[in-house]
Amino acid sequence: MPGTLFNPESRAQAVQAAKFVSSLTVAQREDVFSSWKRQHGRQYAAGSPEHAQRFAAFQANLAEVARWNQRNDVYFWKGLNNYSDMTWAEFSSTVLMRSFPRGPPPGRAAARHRPGRRLAQAGVPVAFDWRARGKVPAVRYQGNCGSCWAFAAVSALEIKAAIDHTSLPTPDFSEQQVLDCAAPHGCLGGRPEDAFEYISEFFVSPEAALPYTATDNQTCPVWARGVGAVPKGSLTVEPSPGYIRLYPTAADVMIGLATMGPVVVGFAVDEDFMQYAGGIYPGTSCGNETLNHAMVIVGYSAAAGLPSGQSYYTFRNSWGQEWGESGYARVRIAPDGIGTCGMYSDLLLQPVLTAAV
Repeated sequence: MPGTLFNPESRAQAVQAAKFVSSLTVAQREDVFSSWKRQHGRQYAAGSPEHAQRFAAFQANLAEVARWNQRNDVYFWKGLNNYSDMTWAEFSSTVLMRSFPRGPPPGRAAARHRPGRRLAQAGVPVAFDWRARGKVPAVRYQGNCGSCWAFAAVSALEIKAAIDHTSLPTPDFSEQQVLDCAAPHGCLGGRPEDAFEYISEFFVSPEAALPYTATDNQTCPVWARGVGAVPKGSLTVEPSPGYIRLYPTAADVMIGLATMGPVVVGFAVDEDFMQYAGGIYPGTSCGNETLNHAMVIVGYSAAAGLPSGQSYYTFRNSWGQEWGESGYARVRIAPDGIGTCGMYSDLLLQPVLTAAV
């Protein structure tokens, strides 16, 4: 049972695990915590204040997962993940970004056309996923650092490079280089535009040249500022600034995604999304105003005849493969406006052409 409890793959598994949790004693929950610690490589000294603090947070998250998954009026289910020994306050101050200033307006008002009709007019399928085309590398893990802005930009570039250069192996570029060199705030957060503009001016190196450490106290290497030899396998984007900004409508996002490549998006994450394990996330509780996270849209499903609220985007996250649906989330496609969890209110960026350095 602990396996399906940690990451239930279906609504039925989630309900079964919830009933199991509800019957556990405190000692049995301690056993579940021990299993979780082994799975995630956590070590807390028995009887220490840290162990007590983490177990308390774990129990609270476990109880919320069980409570939620016994509801019959929800489209998604919750589960345990890499962050289940943290409170929401700890998670939001450590993993999420501080709210960042809004970017420039996209340039025109939101269109009022139905996405299905616009998609048909553009000759774009009503369901699309870059993963099915072998263009998406393994999901990464940002750890306890608000570096999603760097991960989102680098992930989008990796996918775009796989699209542009079909003969190259699956790319794996250095988020740490972007974190150290592109913006001054590091783990406190940044804007994906900073990452694209830095890479457009210089380049991003392979992961092996500057591996990720989930810290921002490193100095940007001189070679990452164009002094000396460039690591083999590095990539740049051109022309400057390295990205385009999409119009804030569902149809424009889907057309851009299917015809050009992945889309970087801002998102107002709340505690429900932190614990998301599967299903279609409606974003009814996220607030929409404070964008504190960045992810990448890699697919969508807007097929005619889907029940209300069942059209969705596929988001690629950077919280490891044990979060969500193997590191991904299905997020409801909202009517045009600010979008689900504010996703149309800012960002909606696509990298332009990639080129080897």
